[in-house]
Amino acid sequence: QQRLLHQWLEVMIHNAARLRAGLGFYCHAFNEDILQEPAAYAAAEDGLYGRLAELAAYAGALDLKFIAVEQMYSPHQIPWTLHGSRKFLKEIWTRSRRPLYLTLDTGHQYGQRKFIRLTLDQLRQSLQKARLTGRLASGLWLGPGSAYSLFRSAIAAPENTEDEYLQRLEREMDRYPYLFAAWEDGDTYGWLRELGCYSPVIHLQQTDGTSSSHRPFTEDDNRKGIIHGGEVLHAIAAAYSMEPGEGMPPRCEDIYLTLEMFSGTADFPVDILAGMAESVEYWRRYVPKDGLTLRELLDNHSGGQPPRPPEWLSAGG
Repeated sequence: QQRLLHQWLEVMIHNAARLRAGLGFYCHAFNEDILQEPAAYAAAEDGLYGRLAELAAYAGALDLKFIAVEQMYSPHQIPWTLHGSRKFLKEIWTRSRRPLYLTLDTGHQYGQRKFIRLTLDQLRQSLQKARLTGRLASGLWLGPGSAYSLFRSAIAAPENTEDEYLQRLEREMDRYPYLFAAWEDGDTYGWLRELGCYSPVIHLQQTDGTSSSHRPFTEDDNRKGIIHGGEVLHAIAAAYSMEPGEGMPPRCEDIYLTLEMFSGTADFPVDILAGMAESVEYWRRYVPKDGLTLRELLDNHSGGQPPRPPEWLSAGG
């Protein structure tokens, strides 16, 4: 950890500062054994915040343009929920008095709804179904391994013990709130509306909401996709219209909208380049040139009356 911190990330911060650039990265994750023990998870989370706060302070001392960590999809890679992302931003700001921001990605919200905690009725239905089949349903998310052990015991137990086991399951899941997401955590535009103003770089990919496949913004992909340029701009504007929460860092003054598209190893170069060109053409309808303020961009696409951002906000293409 110390080598990564001091010999990799601090060197990258130093080089980025010399270039008068910013730095975005992601290079941490929690092992499964840490996720399975609340005390170990709390210690690992606290240690991560401490190291990132140290990086934020180092970046601030060098007057780095910005430093940001990418938002991810699942419990082992934080921040991955809206609540966790707000905590992430607040913790580092409180510890360092320097901002470390998020990098939002328009496809990084597809996984969270796999990790929503089941209601009591849903647990009961899952248990009754498992009794009929003799096994757990595929894709059943209960959180910790201890909850799965309880569930398996409940399958084999007499039916008159069902309520007792369900209560035990709920108490066990209560111990692991960090393993569960909420429905709104799977909403790309919800993330932009709440936290877009804390994301100096936003990765743009087209997605149908069922995967983070980093598709281009071609006519065919846009027809099937859920990411639309005007809606992205309106959602970012909404983030600036809200009062900043207590303990949050300063909001970003500049946002860079960055295309992030992946191609297959066997894809033809001519098709890859055509998809890139069409994606640039699509986004230039919404960001006709770099350096325009968000107000100017919205005035060009005033399909409604979105919340007005501060005058100083600018967006880069």
